[in-house]
This record gives sequence, C-alpha cells and structure tokens, in this order.
Amino acid sequence: MSNRIQVLYVEDDPEFAEVTAAHLERKEDCLNVVTEQSVNKGIQRLENISFDCLLSDYRMSNKDGLEFLEIVRKEHYNLPFILFTGEEIENVIDGDIPEGLTGYLKKGTSNQYTLLATRLVDAVERYRASQYEIPE
Repeated sequence: MSNRIQVLYVEDDPEFAEVTAAHLERKEDCLNVVTEQSVNKGIQRLENISFDCLLSDYRMSNKDGLEFLEIVRKEHYNLPFILFTGEEIENVIDGDIPEGLTGYLKKGTSNQYTLLATRLVDAVERYRASQYEIPE
C-alpha cells in the first residue's frame, strides 16, 4: 500500500486552490493535491487518473459540490469526498447529510489547513483499510 495520497481538489477560484494545495502538501508531506477549476474538468481528470480522495468547494459555476458528489458516486461509490466551502453546512444541505459525503470543513476556520490535511489523511486511511477487510 502506497503512503502517497493523491487528492483531486475542485475549486473555481484558482488562486485559492493553489494556496490550499500548497498548504496541504506542507502540512502532510504524503499529500499530492491536483486542482481543477470546474466539476466537468474534475470529472475528466478523474476518468484519466486514479485518486485516493476528492475535495470540493460547494458553490461553483455550472455545478456545485453536491452535484459533483452525485456524479462521482455513480462510478466511485466509496472514494472519500470532503466538502471545503465558505458556506455553513445548513446552507449546503437540506436535512440529512448526503449519502457518500465523507466530511465537511468550513473555510476560514482557525487552523483550517491543519484540520483539512488531517481529515484527508484519516479519510484515506479508513478507505484503504476497508478495501483490505475480509468479508465474513
């Protein structure tokens, strides 16, 4: 099992995406963050490269983060998916947490990059461990 973690980050603000990727890679040297600026480009990238985790903003042009989650789940039903957005969770979801959403972190929190890096690594470690469990 590889210790490197390939993360696809879909964020329509390229400067914020670049800063976030750099911070995450500094916080956890096992992280390699690839950025895309739209859901459509993220889907294309996902079709060509294997990723260990998906990270997405919520509010983007054309499609939002939950629409991205819905599209991804058709082919990659267990791949960790974390929303990283400026929106409050109550404004993002209507009721229950959407099936397949691994986690959520609001942008602008103190230590946001440390928390996010830890959540990404933890989610991938849980995902990888589940792939090696022997069914009863």
